[in-house]
Formats: sequence, C-alpha cells, structure tokens
Amino acid sequence: MPASAIAAEDDSFDVALCQHGLQFFPDRAAAAAEMRRVTRPGDTAVMSTWAAEHPLGLFGPMVEVLQETGMAEPFPGAFDSGSYRLSTADLADLLQAAGFGDVSVQTSAGDVIVRTASNIGRATK
Repeated sequence: MPASAIAAEDDSFDVALCQHGLQFFPDRAAAAAEMRRVTRPGDTAVMSTWAAEHPLGLFGPMVEVLQETGMAEPFPGAFDSGSYRLSTADLADLLQAAGFGDVSVQTSAGDVIVRTASNIGRATK
C-alpha cells in the first residue's frame, strides 16, 4: 500500500515505524499525516531518515562512482543525495504539520563496516 494511503483504521496502532522510507516518498507530508492518523493519540511514531547535516558515509562515494561511470538512474533523482535527506528542522516541521505533538528529532552517526576476506573487522568511515 502507498505510505500516503495506509489501509488501517484511525488510531489503530500503538507505534508507527518508518525506517529509511520517508525521505523517498513522493509526498512526505501525506505519508506523515497518514502515520499520525493511524497512531493512537499519545502513542509513538518513530522515523529514521538520512540527516542533511551529516555526510552519507559510504553512500555518497557510491553515488559518485555510479554517476562517473555513466550509469542511468534507476529512478528520477536517485543520484541526487540532497533530494533524499532531510534536515532536522525540516523533519520536525513536517511531523508537527502532520499533527504530531511532542516532536523530538535526534541525529546519530555510525560507522560502516566492510567485511572482506582480507579486512575482516576493519572499520571504514
């Protein structure tokens, strides 16, 4: 089902979770409003997105290499990393506009660990 039309009754979930999807939805506002609609008042909605304030780690260089090789985008904007990242302020505004109360946006960064036969356990940033 599309995120902008969740097939569920109003106030039917204790928790709504959207893990690294919101930034790709064509209508982010409609998706956030739907998550609010199906989440019971006072309960929790959790969303994770790539934060505009932080580099994309491994994904940034991967996109650059794909662009340099001339590979066609699998979908419009696929190689435009700015189009699928949200700033903390934009995410907070989006959720408040959707009707969520007590909005808290936190950022965290992690390391990407690449495992191959020759470097098992070596972390790469």
